[in-house]
Formats: sequence, C-alpha cells, structure tokens
Amino acid sequence: MVLSGTLPFHETQRPLGAPKEQVSPKKGGPVYWQDDRTCRANTSHFTGNMPVSADKNLFYCKQFTTIRGGGARDAKTILWLNGGPGASSLPGLFTEIGPCEFDAPNSTVVNPDSWVDFANLLFLDQPAGVGFSTAGGDSAPVTLGEASDDFSAFLVQFVHAFPEYFRQGLYIAGESFGGRYVPRFTADIIHNKALGKFNNLALEIKGIALFNALVDAMYTLLGHYELFCTDHYQEILRFNRTACAEISAATTAAETMKENCQTTLDPAVCRAAQEYATENIYKFFQEEVDALRHSPYDLRLGCERPPICIPPSEFSVEPYLNSPEIQSLLGIAKPVKYEPINFPLNSKWGAQSEISIPTGMNISYILNSTNLRLLVVNGNLDVST
Repeated sequence: MVLSGTLPFHETQRPLGAPKEQVSPKKGGPVYWQDDRTCRANTSHFTGNMPVSADKNLFYCKQFTTIRGGGARDAKTILWLNGGPGASSLPGLFTEIGPCEFDAPNSTVVNPDSWVDFANLLFLDQPAGVGFSTAGGDSAPVTLGEASDDFSAFLVQFVHAFPEYFRQGLYIAGESFGGRYVPRFTADIIHNKALGKFNNLALEIKGIALFNALVDAMYTLLGHYELFCTDHYQEILRFNRTACAEISAATTAAETMKENCQTTLDPAVCRAAQEYATENIYKFFQEEVDALRHSPYDLRLGCERPPICIPPSEFSVEPYLNSPEIQSLLGIAKPVKYEPINFPLNSKWGAQSEISIPTGMNISYILNSTNLRLLVVNGNLDVST
C-alpha cells in the first residue's frame, strides 16, 4: 500500500499491515513499517534508505514515542549516532536506548529504560558504508567534512518528508566518536543556515548530547596521572612510582603540545601531540589492556575480546541483523553482511591526520552563536574517553 505525506494512524498504535507495507515520503524512496518480528517496541516504527548522493544511501530507523496525548507530532525527536568511526547505530537501538532489547538470540522484549518513553527516536547508520548504509566504489566518506555533507543531505530530505515530527525541534546525541560527529555536524548546519544555504531545512536544532564522547583525546590522555597515580577517582588500578614519574614528566610536554593543537588546529600538529601522549602516557595503561587485565571502556572489566575489549553480550545484534528474514523485513532488498563496525573504513579514517583535530571549537561556536542546550555525560571508569 502506498500513501503520500503524513502517516495515517496514531503513532502509538501498530499498523495493521506487514512490515513490507510501504509509505512513500515526498522524497527519498519508500519506508517499511515494522512490527514485533523485528523489534517488540510497544510503539510504531519504520525503516528506510535515504539517498544522499548518486552512489550513497543512509539507512535509518524511526521510532515513535510512547507518550500519549498529542503523540509523536507533539514530542521532541532525538537523532542517535554511535561512534567508531565506522560504527553502526543499530546497536544503540537494540542494546542501549531503543524501545526493545534481546531476551533470546532471535527475539526481543520491550526495553523498560528506553528513551522512547520521552521522545521520538531516529537511529542513523552513517557515514555511508556503515551498517546497512551503502557507498558505491570509493565514495564512502573518510573525513568529518565529507560525512557532514551527507548528514546534512539526509536531514534536509528527512525533515522535508516528515516535518510533522520536528515541531518540537531536534536533539542530536552520540557516544564515543559521536563526540566528533555531533559537534561538527551540528555546527556545520548552524553555520550553513546562517549563510542562507539551508533555507529549505525547516528545522530548529534545540540541543546536543554527548555520552562518553571523544571530543578531545588529549584531555583524556592528560588525565592519566590523576586517574592512575592519585586517589581522586578510583581504587581499581594504581601505577607504580616509576610509571607515575614518567607520566608526570610527559604530561608537562603534552600540555604544551595540546595548547599548540588547540591554537592552530593544524592536523599535523594535533596528530603529533596525540602520538606523543599515546607513546609516553597511554603506554602504561596499554600494557594492562595487552595483558587482558583491564578494558579501556570499563576499568572494572578485563579485556575479553582484544582489541575492542567490549565484553560480549549474552545476545548479539550481529547474528540477529544478518538473518535473511530480519533483513527482508527491514527493507534490505538483497541479503548483505551486516557488521556493527566497518573496520576497513575505520582504518581509512584513522589514516587521516584531521582525525586528531578536537571538536571543542565546534562546541564553542554552537554555544556562542545559539541557545542550544548541551548535555555531557562521562563515566569515571571509561579510560578511552
């Protein structure tokens, strides 16, 4: 069944048709209604692929809030980005803030802690080439600037297709490398709107949220002395006097290099600073990771699966999303190999010196030129960010 424009039912009710039933937005191709077979969400949701260029498409999943009354049209919308770079945002849906979570390898239950109880949620696989998003040839973005252009192209089209879900504005949230994505993408949109380039984007971005976000790697590295050589934050791991003396000495030089990076924003200067701090400060904790004694993402845990060190979940999103049936329901035309992280693309990003440039200046620009709200959440035992 093909419909145009707005959606034909109250968003907190499930559509009667199967997920393959389509609703065509004004631009960007069909969307696919989902039901309990893909995500037992207790709310309505749909998926789609939005073309952002001739050879790139971004996959998304839209979840409607469970708020009663005005429903989705009167609720805020939060767009969620996982990090990487090169990480799919679908683990964020199924294992973090989405409306469902796994209770068995092939089934889900309602997530009682989902953000969908407070807002519409929009999960986006980006940059192109990540998750179910596609990039033909060598078109996958490998810099923040390239990814930002595609993000803006997606947002323009999605808001044009579904303006009714942005009446209360948009909040953009991300974790880990999302500390680079979210500030840069948001600052670019604000700047371009000020220049009159996005007059067709009828949207107010009201806030950004950063969770264990990598905004500036140098601040994380420069915190190692306090974290591992004092009693201020944790009692799990203490370095010996020799290691602490070396960290202290290296911190002085690294502080100067960090300031040079922040002043010049020169990719080579910033990369040199980060490499120096990694080789002279982080190396002591890296020994703990290499010995599988501690995870950089949670100091309380060992490293069960190097080099990522994220403990395996009882039920994984990867085999679930590689099911041909699930992919068909999601609207994936032909079976593909779903991977939570595109490691080859991650390596290409890492080879670019610009990856070392912090996004603190983007956050400053956002706060100085708008009334956006900012939320920052960091775990004391997350060593990586």
